[in-house]
Amino acid sequence: MGTDYLAHRVGRPAVCALSECGSGPIYDYLSGVSPSSETITDTLNYRSGQAVKSYGGLETRLGLRIGLSKRDAPKSNYNRTRQFPHLI
Repeated sequence: MGTDYLAHRVGRPAVCALSECGSGPIYDYLSGVSPSSETITDTLNYRSGQAVKSYGGLETRLGLRIGLSKRDAPKSNYNRTRQFPHLI
């Protein structure tokens, strides 16, 4: 039982990006304590639509198929996706 063929597929990596935009003040707080008006260490002001923080990265795909016979061809796939549900 020999391998008739070996096929691979590499998808073009997609770039996933998300920017958190704001308007108004963003506060920095002392670390290790609960945020309150007494623990503010800095105030940063952003214009409307100005990026406060950006997130992103590549989303990659890879597939491999080994043809053992006309009927049997095991497959393996790998996908890397990025989601930012904590920002919704």
